[in-house]
Amino acid sequence: MRNIFQKKYNFPTIFIVFGLFFSFVLFLSIPTTYDYAKLENKLLDTIESNFSFKIKNIDNISYRFVPSPHLTMENSELFLSENINSKITNLKNLKIYISLIDLYKKEINIKKISITNSNFEIDNKRLQLIISHINSKNINNLTIKNSKFFYNTAKGETSIISPIKNFKYFTNLKSNQKNLNIDGNIFDTDYVFRWKKLLKNEHQSNFSLKFKSPKILFQNNLDLDNQNKKIGELSSTFLNYKFIVNYLYDDKNITLNIKDNPNYFFSLDSNISLDPFYFEANTNLKKQKINELIEILLTYYFNNKGKLHPNLNGKLNVNLENIENAYLNSGLLNFNFYNSDVKLTSNFLNIRKIGKIKSVDHFFYNNGQSTIFASNLEITIENQEEFYRRFLVPKKNRVKLNKIYLILEKDIYKDTYSISNFFLNKKTDFIFDEIGLSSVEKKYFDNFQKFRNIIIDEFKNIN
Repeated sequence: MRNIFQKKYNFPTIFIVFGLFFSFVLFLSIPTTYDYAKLENKLLDTIESNFSFKIKNIDNISYRFVPSPHLTMENSELFLSENINSKITNLKNLKIYISLIDLYKKEINIKKISITNSNFEIDNKRLQLIISHINSKNINNLTIKNSKFFYNTAKGETSIISPIKNFKYFTNLKSNQKNLNIDGNIFDTDYVFRWKKLLKNEHQSNFSLKFKSPKILFQNNLDLDNQNKKIGELSSTFLNYKFIVNYLYDDKNITLNIKDNPNYFFSLDSNISLDPFYFEANTNLKKQKINELIEILLTYYFNNKGKLHPNLNGKLNVNLENIENAYLNSGLLNFNFYNSDVKLTSNFLNIRKIGKIKSVDHFFYNNGQSTIFASNLEITIENQEEFYRRFLVPKKNRVKLNKIYLILEKDIYKDTYSISNFFLNKKTDFIFDEIGLSSVEKKYFDNFQKFRNIIIDEFKNIN
C-alpha cells in the first residue's frame, strides 16, 4: 500500500497541493493584519450609500474569513436617519460580508449585512421611517435572524412583540425588483410575509401574508400615489373562501371593508387604531351550519380565554344571518377583547316564529372526563302556540308561557348536551357555578328528538 501511495502521490505533487492550500489560506488571512480604523469612514459611507441607514458608535472592527470573508463590528448602533431619535437597535457582532478582491485594493464592496439576536425598538415615527425606506430607499442585501421587533406606544408602553426567525431585505438587479421576505410570529401566530416592487414603478407594490394557524392567506396590491393615505385591495383566503378586502391606511388608523356579496359567507367593516392598539369590527356571517358554528366558537373561546396577547384590545360584533337550521335562523354575538381575555358581553339567537334565546351567564369547567361549557339560558317566548306545536306539547300540559329558564351544558369535544334547572316564567335562586351544577339532576341528549322528548317531559312534570 505504501508503494502504491508513493508511486501515485510523489513528493513534488504533495508539495504543490500543500503549497496551493497554504497560499489560499494566506490570501484569505492577510486582511486580518489591516488597520480597519483607517477604513472606518469609507465603510460607513458605503453602508449609508448601499443600505440607506447609518451605523454609529462602532467598537472594534475585525476581519474573519469563515464561513466567507466578512468584517465584524463588536458593538454598534443602527439609525434610520441623521436624527438621534431614529435609533432602533444596539447591535452585537454585526457581520458585513465583503468582496475580498476589492478589500486588497483598500476598497469596500459590501455583498451583505447580517444581524442576529437583536431587539428592534419601533414606535409610530420609526415605523413611518421604515415604511418610507421600503418604498423609496436603496437597499443592497440585509438579513436579520432570531431577533425581536417591539412596537411601543406614544407613552412608551410595548403593545406588540413580534419574534423574527428570518428577515431578508434585498434588491434583485436581475429581475429589477426590491424584495422583503419575513418569517415571524405575531400574537402567538406564525406567519410568512413576502413583498416585492418593480423598481421602475415607485407607487405600486404587492405582497402576500400567510398565517399558519388559523390558515389565512392575504394577497395585496397597494397604491401609494396619495402621500397621506395608502389605498389598497387585499385578496384573502380563509376556510377555502376567497374575499376582496378594500382598505385605507394612514399614520393613525387602518380601515378594512369587505362589502356584502351573495357569493361571500361574511362581510366586514372595521377600524383599527394603532396608538394605542384598539379595534372595532362588525361582521355578518351567513348560511352557517349551527353545529359547526357552535363547535368553532366554543373551541376558539375556550382555547383563547385568558391567553390572548395583553395588548390585543377591541370589540367584535358578529351578526348571524340565514343560519342553516330548522329552528334557529339569526342572532348576534358581541365579544370584548381586553387584558389577555375575550368575553361574550351580549348575545341572542332568534328561534324561528317562536322567540329569542340568550345566554345570561356561562363558564367552562372540567368534570374529570372532559371540558364542559355551561350556559344559563333565558328563552323569551313570543309565540307560544308555535312553540307548543313545534315541540308537540299536549294541550293538557300547556300553560301561559312568557319565559323559559334552563341550564344547558355541552361537551366542547362531542355533540353531547344536558339540560337541568328547568323553570317556567320566573327565575330561581339557583347559584350558577360548578358546585351548584354538581348537585342538580341532568338530562342528556345528542339529537333534537331526544331534546324534544325532554321538553315534553318537563311540561308533564310541571302539571
